[in-house]
Amino acid sequence: PQRQELAEFLRGISAHLGRERLANPEIAPGEPIRGPLYNVLPISMRFEGKFLSLARFLSRVEHMTRLTRIEQLSIQPKPDSEVLLVELGMNIYFTEPVGEVEG
Repeated sequence: PQRQELAEFLRGISAHLGRERLANPEIAPGEPIRGPLYNVLPISMRFEGKFLSLARFLSRVEHMTRLTRIEQLSIQPKPDSEVLLVELGMNIYFTEPVGEVEG
Protein backbone atom coordinates (compact mmCIF):
# COMPACT_ATOMS: atom_id res chain seq x y z
CA PRO A 1 0.00 0.00 0.00
CA GLN A 2 1.05 3.59 -0.54
CA ARG A 3 -0.13 4.79 2.87
CA GLN A 4 0.58 3.47 6.31
CA GLU A 5 -3.12 3.56 7.42
CA LEU A 6 -2.18 2.60 10.97
CA ALA A 7 -5.52 3.43 12.61
CA GLU A 8 -7.47 1.17 10.23
CA PHE A 9 -4.97 -1.66 10.69
CA LEU A 10 -5.11 -1.40 14.50
CA ARG A 11 -8.92 -1.46 14.42
CA GLY A 12 -8.76 -4.67 12.38
CA ILE A 13 -6.25 -6.28 14.73
CA SER A 14 -8.31 -5.27 17.78
CA ALA A 15 -11.44 -6.74 16.17
CA HIS A 16 -9.63 -10.05 15.54
CA LEU A 17 -8.39 -10.15 19.15
CA GLY A 18 -11.94 -9.57 20.38
CA ARG A 19 -13.50 -12.19 18.10
CA GLU A 20 -11.09 -14.78 19.43
CA ARG A 21 -11.55 -13.67 23.05
CA LEU A 22 -7.85 -12.96 23.53
CA ALA A 23 -7.45 -10.98 26.73
CA ASN A 24 -5.38 -8.09 28.04
CA PRO A 25 -4.14 -6.88 24.66
CA GLU A 26 -1.30 -4.38 24.48
CA ILE A 27 -0.45 -3.02 21.04
CA ALA A 28 2.53 -0.70 20.58
CA PRO A 29 3.44 0.65 17.13
CA GLY A 30 7.12 1.50 16.74
CA GLU A 31 8.82 4.14 14.65
CA PRO A 32 8.63 3.76 10.85
CA ILE A 33 11.83 2.57 9.18
CA ARG A 34 12.66 3.97 5.76
CA GLY A 35 13.78 1.45 3.16
CA PRO A 36 15.03 1.88 -0.41
CA LEU A 37 11.76 0.65 -2.01
CA TYR A 38 9.28 0.63 0.85
CA ASN A 39 8.96 1.58 4.51
CA VAL A 40 8.36 -0.72 7.48
CA LEU A 41 6.29 -0.03 10.57
CA PRO A 42 7.06 -2.47 13.41
CA ILE A 43 4.26 -3.28 15.85
CA SER A 44 4.70 -5.11 19.17
CA MET A 45 1.80 -6.96 20.78
CA ARG A 46 1.09 -8.83 24.00
CA PHE A 47 -2.07 -10.71 24.91
CA GLU A 48 -3.23 -13.95 26.48
CA GLY A 49 -5.65 -16.70 25.57
CA LYS A 50 -6.13 -20.35 24.74
CA PHE A 51 -4.19 -22.16 22.01
CA LEU A 52 -7.06 -22.52 19.51
CA SER A 53 -7.94 -18.84 19.88
CA LEU A 54 -4.31 -17.92 19.19
CA ALA A 55 -4.24 -20.18 16.11
CA ARG A 56 -7.45 -18.61 14.74
CA PHE A 57 -6.09 -15.10 15.42
CA LEU A 58 -2.88 -15.87 13.51
CA SER A 59 -4.94 -17.26 10.63
CA ARG A 60 -7.03 -14.07 10.56
CA VAL A 61 -3.85 -11.95 10.46
CA GLU A 62 -2.50 -14.07 7.61
CA HIS A 63 -5.68 -13.50 5.58
CA MET A 64 -5.84 -9.73 6.10
CA THR A 65 -5.73 -7.69 2.90
CA ARG A 66 -2.89 -5.63 4.39
CA LEU A 67 0.55 -7.18 3.89
CA THR A 68 1.59 -8.15 7.40
CA ARG A 69 4.57 -10.22 8.46
CA ILE A 70 5.05 -11.72 11.90
CA GLU A 71 8.76 -11.45 12.68
CA GLN A 72 8.83 -12.69 16.27
CA LEU A 73 6.52 -14.93 18.30
CA SER A 74 6.92 -16.01 21.92
CA ILE A 75 4.39 -18.27 23.63
CA GLN A 76 4.61 -19.17 27.32
CA PRO A 77 2.09 -21.09 29.44
CA LYS A 78 0.47 -19.13 32.25
CA PRO A 79 1.20 -21.03 35.49
CA ASP A 80 -1.58 -23.41 36.60
CA SER A 81 -3.80 -22.50 33.64
CA GLU A 82 -4.71 -23.43 30.05
CA VAL A 83 -4.01 -19.83 29.11
CA LEU A 84 -0.97 -18.85 27.05
CA LEU A 85 0.97 -15.58 27.35
CA VAL A 86 1.80 -14.36 23.86
CA GLU A 87 4.25 -11.72 22.66
CA LEU A 88 4.66 -11.03 18.99
CA GLY A 89 6.35 -8.55 16.73
CA MET A 90 4.94 -7.83 13.29
CA ASN A 91 5.62 -5.45 10.45
CA ILE A 92 3.36 -3.66 8.02
CA TYR A 93 4.71 -2.12 4.82
CA PHE A 94 3.94 1.07 2.89
CA THR A 95 5.50 3.31 0.23
CA GLU A 96 4.64 6.88 1.30
CA PRO A 97 7.61 8.95 2.45
CA VAL A 98 8.28 8.49 6.18
CA GLY A 99 7.97 12.25 6.74
CA GLU A 100 4.32 12.05 5.66
CA VAL A 101 3.26 9.15 7.89
CA GLU A 102 -0.16 9.47 9.46
CA GLY A 103 -1.21 7.90 12.79
